[in-house]
Amino acid sequence: MKILVAGGGSGGHVNPALAMAGSLREKYPEARFLFVGSKRGLENDLVPKAGYKLATIPVRGFSRGSFLSKLVPYIVLIFGMIKALFIVIGFRPDLAFGTGGFASGPVLFWTSFFKIPTLIHEANVLPGITNKMLGPKVDVTAVGFAKSADNFQKSRRIEVTGNPLRRELMNVSREDARKSLGLKNDDKLVVIMGGSQGAAPINQAVADMLENHYKAGDFRLIFAPGKRHYDELAGRFANIPEGVQIKSYIYNADVVYNAADLIINRAGAMTMAEITALGIPSILIPSPYVAENHQEDNARALEEAGGCRVILEKHLTGDLLYSSILQILLDVQLTDSMRKSSAGFGIRDATDKLLKLFDELLGKGER
Repeated sequence: MKILVAGGGSGGHVNPALAMAGSLREKYPEARFLFVGSKRGLENDLVPKAGYKLATIPVRGFSRGSFLSKLVPYIVLIFGMIKALFIVIGFRPDLAFGTGGFASGPVLFWTSFFKIPTLIHEANVLPGITNKMLGPKVDVTAVGFAKSADNFQKSRRIEVTGNPLRRELMNVSREDARKSLGLKNDDKLVVIMGGSQGAAPINQAVADMLENHYKAGDFRLIFAPGKRHYDELAGRFANIPEGVQIKSYIYNADVVYNAADLIINRAGAMTMAEITALGIPSILIPSPYVAENHQEDNARALEEAGGCRVILEKHLTGDLLYSSILQILLDVQLTDSMRKSSAGFGIRDATDKLLKLFDELLGKGER
């Protein structure tokens, strides 16, 4: 069996693709995989490290600049379509799926054209342009959030599956996680991140909070400013406040997430999938630098459900962050309500739902 995986660019596209491929590889160990992406995306680092072969096609994002800058992406698209055609013909997959990004468009256009069973997965509430265009052509459109389905009304078939999760997150109990971190029963653990690379505005607000507001005993804090910012932030505090840990990266996320009482982070689809699958209350600070501001759509959907508070980056200050944390942690009823709402929003069995769809497409299951 041969499986073609298309998509890339950002971690939000690559990581779900790797998660789905990993589940398929476990179920069908004899399967051969080929990933297709671009030369510039994270897939060039993450896919080979995961043990998969990667092919690349030329792609370019669309521009709003001069006539020439608008024309170049279409010229590149033609070459991308030609190379994608040769990849599909040469590999001859039995199944294809994609997770978005410009590289997935040409590839999945051809797999659909040749009637190869094809699925796309949209992790965000607001879909990217590529997935939205592919929806009417592919066999199945799987979405990470129920609200996403409204944006795929022309798709042949829509399934709300959730976003596939790292298996290790689901295999740690809260009790064991808190014990391993040395937390007492009445300790409140807050975890603050800004994505894998960190986010300067979040880091600045946290630094202000620690310098001007935080007092030992308020809560325990694990703060990951990102590898790029770690030395600067760690050096800023000659003596790190008691109860605070500053880490370049949270490598034991399975333990830290399960032990947390409150998580503060960006609002990427995979981050939200993990937070809600574990039923953790959160304060989300959407990145305003992403395409079509889709992180705010993600965050607002969870806020409407009652599982998080949203603070826009332009409003973020150390004082607001500190007061928001205490408001949630000190109100037991509010914390419990947010935890239940977060868990109700989350989908824990996304991987199983996706595997069932893949089986159907392969003719190994029943609809």
